[in-house]
Amino acid sequence: MTRSRSDDDIFRYDLRVSVHPHLFRSILGREQVISEYQVQQTRTGAEIAVCAEQPFDVESLNRKLQEALSSAGCAEPAVTVTVVESIPRLATGKLKRFFVL
Repeated sequence: MTRSRSDDDIFRYDLRVSVHPHLFRSILGREQVISEYQVQQTRTGAEIAVCAEQPFDVESLNRKLQEALSSAGCAEPAVTVTVVESIPRLATGKLKRFFVL
């Protein structure tokens, strides 16, 4: 069986719960004011840094992400969305969007 690069970005919360990056991409991508984002897996959810072109409802985005993780099987997911000025890039200049534990 061949593994894809995105398989390396799958968040595994326990033996039964695997969350594909698409869960985050699909929600964050709908927020038109978000220009960049980076998702760091935590033991119980995710910490997400976003660059936004204008103010938006961070709490609503937080709830949507928590609900999606809960629907995926995460028990009581904790999600923190933080608006930042910029997101650090790799030495290559690329933005790594997902960091798994």
